[in-house]
Amino acid sequence: MNETAAKITFTVLLVNGERIVHTYDVPSNFDEAMKFIEFWIERIAFVLTRGKATSLSFPNPYICYNPDNVLAVQTLVMNAEELEEVIRNTQKKTMGFIKD
Repeated sequence: MNETAAKITFTVLLVNGERIVHTYDVPSNFDEAMKFIEFWIERIAFVLTRGKATSLSFPNPYICYNPDNVLAVQTLVMNAEELEEVIRNTQKKTMGFIKD
């Protein structure tokens, strides 16, 4: 079983203003992590820079995108400590919530 060193999130921004988030665990092994990240970056760049339309798909949730409808793909990587801080702050309701 692979341990998780970090989380990587790809947010797909669509022409209609919709934002769809796909989040994955990054392996803790450096070589595996580099292969994982390179795979996704190369895949996104390949699809979005081709002249001929080809689909861009992400699991979690599984969605297949038409590149003509994709404005951008944002990438965010968080290590385990950063992720724990976000969870801790969210549980304390200091992030992402409006208190009544």
